[in-house]
Amino acid sequence: MKAHDCISNEDVAIKIIKNKRAFTNQAQVEIRLLREMNHFVEEAAETGKEPPPGSNLIVRLLTHFTFRGHLCLVFELLSYNLYDLLRNTNFHGVSLGLTRKFAQQLCCALDFLSRPELQIIHCDLKPENILLVNPKRSTIKLVDFGSSCHMNEKIYQYIQSRYYRSPDVLLGLDYTMSIDMWSLGCILVELHTGEPLFAGQNEVSFLTMFHYPFPIFLILYLYLVTLLVEHYPQ
Repeated sequence: MKAHDCISNEDVAIKIIKNKRAFTNQAQVEIRLLREMNHFVEEAAETGKEPPPGSNLIVRLLTHFTFRGHLCLVFELLSYNLYDLLRNTNFHGVSLGLTRKFAQQLCCALDFLSRPELQIIHCDLKPENILLVNPKRSTIKLVDFGSSCHMNEKIYQYIQSRYYRSPDVLLGLDYTMSIDMWSLGCILVELHTGEPLFAGQNEVSFLTMFHYPFPIFLILYLYLVTLLVEHYPQ
């Protein structure tokens, strides 16, 4: 929810956690991971150095507190998410140029999460968890690390939202940071076409979709992403 910090005189966003142990424990993990990620930006600000590429694409956790048994996380206030952006286009999708801008930032953010010091898997990458910083600009930030984990500290077996769930997770296999890349590919296609790439209803329907040969438009998207990564390796 939106709130106003009377001390800093800034608007902020507050995430209120359910007063149940499982949700509180999950939020505490999110706080720990966000502190690890935000540390790079804070350290750069103190030393006057440039923060690592991608570190500024992660939402900033400002503070947290407990109110009537509810853990509350205070974040910088951002704009609307990419699903809302798609809805504003009547689900016709955004231009290829804008899709490229989002792709470059998302690749940079995931590259930051893969740093040896972090090795963080987001685990729930989807348009709703990618927010615009300003409604009139294309700069974005990743939010909602409530399901996230370190590579060596996997907490949940069944993760990711339905349309962006990787085959590894669907089959109950061990997963790595590559599941976020799968979600990213699904998101980029959806951003440009306006429709989910794999709109299955259950595990069987998803696996059936994965089984068929890639459509030509998807092959072209993969080619474009390859070119993008080659030209913007960071």
